[in-house]
Amino acid sequence: MVIEPLATHKYVTVEDYHQYNTGSFRTWTGAYPSGMQIKFPEPPDAYAIYLPIAGRLDIDIGSQRFKCGPDSAFIGDMSTFERLCLHEGTRATGIAFGKDVVIRQLSELLDAPVNKKLEFSAVMDGTAAAITRISTVSALLWTNLANEPENVASAKFAELQFQSLVVLLLEGVPHNYSAALACRVSPAMPRHVKRAIDFMVANVAMPITIAEVARASGSSVRSLNLGFQRFKGTSTLQYLRQIRLEGVRRTLTSDVDHGAISQIAQQWGFTHMGRFAALYKEAFGQSPSETVRSSGTRWRP
Repeated sequence: MVIEPLATHKYVTVEDYHQYNTGSFRTWTGAYPSGMQIKFPEPPDAYAIYLPIAGRLDIDIGSQRFKCGPDSAFIGDMSTFERLCLHEGTRATGIAFGKDVVIRQLSELLDAPVNKKLEFSAVMDGTAAAITRISTVSALLWTNLANEPENVASAKFAELQFQSLVVLLLEGVPHNYSAALACRVSPAMPRHVKRAIDFMVANVAMPITIAEVARASGSSVRSLNLGFQRFKGTSTLQYLRQIRLEGVRRTLTSDVDHGAISQIAQQWGFTHMGRFAALYKEAFGQSPSETVRSSGTRWRP
């Protein structure tokens, strides 16, 4: 990030600033009497909520400028940010969630892989029920952190609060999966679909075919595809592919030494690197190498 004063000031002044980091979560709060602008040459791979308390902030994404004040809240993908402008007298709280955590929680809520990029509506009315609940949990979180910042039990409680914020975000803020979440309640998953999933998970790195998955599940390819479409909202092949893609992403973001990205992809069953890179970017909105850079993990090329 590049922090600069606004044009009318020589210096950046920040007051009463506090921040807290744990795992894939980060929250911060502060006042900016002089105002400032933040540019993002390499924006973080996270979703963020900005809750202005006073003043105004602007966020530039491509040709769009989103304006946010005390009566509104901004929710967006930080990897698309180009500039954040905090005007004079602004006071705001921010919360950032690692994309891997949000996507994993969305997958659990849907009980299905997340195949497309998650996109939120950018600005919401600050009096909306979802924003009010998020603000309330955020205030409780800060109370917890302020009272016992070094306490282990408090840290665990804070992480649970962050996780509850992710659920509030996904269930209350409009996004391109909202409709799927609204109708996710379905009858019990049939046995042949469950057997197919177990077989795919057990053989995820093997060059298995959908015909083999169908045989292992005790059904035909057509019947299996119909089951996945009804109960998982996707095809059998897409479900298997997403399991593999999520496995690659977990490996790329784990804090261990790795071999080349191509080796990691092959370990998870991908043999065509060009096709793998295209599928990965379609699923997560970034290339595998961008995932490595944004994760900050140790990496052996």
